[in-house]
Amino acid sequence: MRRPEPKNAEVFLRVHTNARRKPDRGGRREWARYALVIDTETTLDTKQSLTFGFYRFCELQANGNYACQEEGIFYPDKCDTKALDCLRRFTEAARSEAIEGCPDKLFLYSRSQFANEVLWGAYNSEAVIVGCNLVFDLTRLATEYRVSRRRNTGWSLVLFRYYNRQKRKWLPNTYRPRIRINPKDSRDAFINFAGGDADSPFRRGRFLDLLTMAWALRNERHSLKSACKEWHVKGKLDHKPTGKVTIKEIKYCRQDVRATVNLLNAMKAEYDNYPVRLQPERAHSPASIAKAYLRSMGLKEPAQKYSIPDKIQGIAMQGYYGGRSEIRIRHTTVPVVYCDFTSEYPTVNALLGVWPQFIAKDLKERDCTREVRVLVRNLTISQLFQRDYWPQLAFFARVKPENDILPVRTLYSDTGNTNIGLNPLTSAKPIWYAGPDLAASKLLTGRTPQIEKAITLVPEGMQRGLKSTVIGDRTIDPSRHNFFTAVIEARKGFPSKHPMNYFLKILANAGGYGMYAELNREDFGKNSHKRIRVYSGEDHRSPKVSTIENPGPWYFPPVASLITGRLQL
Repeated sequence: MRRPEPKNAEVFLRVHTNARRKPDRGGRREWARYALVIDTETTLDTKQSLTFGFYRFCELQANGNYACQEEGIFYPDKCDTKALDCLRRFTEAARSEAIEGCPDKLFLYSRSQFANEVLWGAYNSEAVIVGCNLVFDLTRLATEYRVSRRRNTGWSLVLFRYYNRQKRKWLPNTYRPRIRINPKDSRDAFINFAGGDADSPFRRGRFLDLLTMAWALRNERHSLKSACKEWHVKGKLDHKPTGKVTIKEIKYCRQDVRATVNLLNAMKAEYDNYPVRLQPERAHSPASIAKAYLRSMGLKEPAQKYSIPDKIQGIAMQGYYGGRSEIRIRHTTVPVVYCDFTSEYPTVNALLGVWPQFIAKDLKERDCTREVRVLVRNLTISQLFQRDYWPQLAFFARVKPENDILPVRTLYSDTGNTNIGLNPLTSAKPIWYAGPDLAASKLLTGRTPQIEKAITLVPEGMQRGLKSTVIGDRTIDPSRHNFFTAVIEARKGFPSKHPMNYFLKILANAGGYGMYAELNREDFGKNSHKRIRVYSGEDHRSPKVSTIENPGPWYFPPVASLITGRLQL
């Protein structure tokens, strides 16, 4: 029994815009000389208000580790007397774990004192602020927040205040920065200091959430407890927080900060083995590290070296349907064959033969209509088992669908959300598709789609400045080796449970597809509009919009569309 297909449905097509492309700033690789590591404890109610927190101010040592220079506790400006007495007794009885030559006293600060002395000192010394779930800890320290007025994409935290005698109230100190938080997704965020004027803005600062870095290195979500286990360092105490200030709670929080410093050093030791120039706090995902590896080989971003017109990008983007899966027969028992890949995206990338496009000096459009018509008409399933055959499918064709089974992006329910299905499609208006999707259509129906025109992109020359990089014990020369294939082959040099084995798998998959379709939403606000050029297929227009999707630095639809099109085969 098949799912009922929509009839006379509106088809939605992806577009390419001439929106600005931000260059991929590799940045310096150096770790900050100083690190301020923090952790907070809160009440257990819905407000989760600050009860107290621990901090360690650390300095980078000659052995490559951060060592504690100063340790202390901070508490709310309005603190319960009993709770404050407990904190004082602990700081008087305990000794700091700072290294020799540093104060052995545990410091005790109110929230305001901590902000004005420790946090402000960290800003001035250009320290990186470190934590696990750092956004949560920073919001516990804030006295108020402000929604971003410019683009309504985040908020800023007020940590520094002064008392205005004339108005008789505390006001934000505009001579000191706020902390701006711009959510990346439901878990991660971009964090920086903000404020000042155009002539003297505050430094952006450095903020490192170790759980975000763990995601970048392992492609898995971790807690402090699981991350410590993964990197083989001593983790949290076995204690369930009560939301109160007790000696057990204080020891529990102190161990969290101790574990965070240990985790910082363990992750730093691993990260330092990678020959990439990427600040650790900018490693937001596996794709961030994959981009850094491409930069380490001297590869330039597509938009900076290719002279491909927007029209061709629009053709490729119209044929882009992203990762998808389809069930053609439902509620019926049929024979199946289990199929798996060593690494799916790198496998597809290698079969496609796109690496020459990455290292080319430029790409040029070539009309291949006649040969594509013959290729698709004579296609048989046995040919797809021949490795040398696959690169011939690296084309885009304008077709006039007539009951051909092709990817369709439309409304499949009354929710108002579009989805992608592999459906019989008839359209009076021609649509551009990637070659692999047309091959799949031929195999599913036995009919050759009506191809009006086909084009392919041909590499010209080799980009200058290419250089080798090292992964594990393997040297990869981009002029001779397919990077993605070489990364997967390098996995064989490590045991299956070795961290490097899994890292290499994630590196190859992250760099094999997603970043070439990266689009980042930007809102101008309800009353602000911008005119942009939009390209889809051979059509183009110039609408005014209040929201756009900015292409990422490695955005390149011709590669993204072909790779995801091949997944249908």
